[in-house]
Amino acid sequence: MLLGVTQNVSATPGSEKVRICHATAAINNPYVSLNVAQDSVDGDLANDNGQGDHYLSHANDIIPPIPGVHDGLNWTTEGQAIFNNGCNPVPVTSSTTSSVPETSSTTSSVPETSSTTSSVPET
Repeated sequence: MLLGVTQNVSATPGSEKVRICHATAAINNPYVSLNVAQDSVDGDLANDNGQGDHYLSHANDIIPPIPGVHDGLNWTTEGQAIFNNGCNPVPVTSSTTSSVPETSSTTSSVPETSSTTSSVPET
């Protein structure tokens, strides 16, 4: 079974449910997990309910692929990570390495000056 696509327990023809991450306008909660009828995410505007289709009208939703229908919406590596994390953004982890070379004890590149005395005999 494809991840995110579930069959309704009391399955009647056309009653398949699909879990999607529905985009919100909230900064702290950018997605909510919804189980919706496959008809609402199949890219077909000829649905019986006359309402818009998430696949066509909700460009920021994350919708898993539906075999034989489409390859998903925003089903990128990042989208899949959010989907698999319960529609919660995945914290970005980075292994930062400093591009500034380490400082070490160095010797001065300025040559040392020495004072020389000349011994001139007195006359």
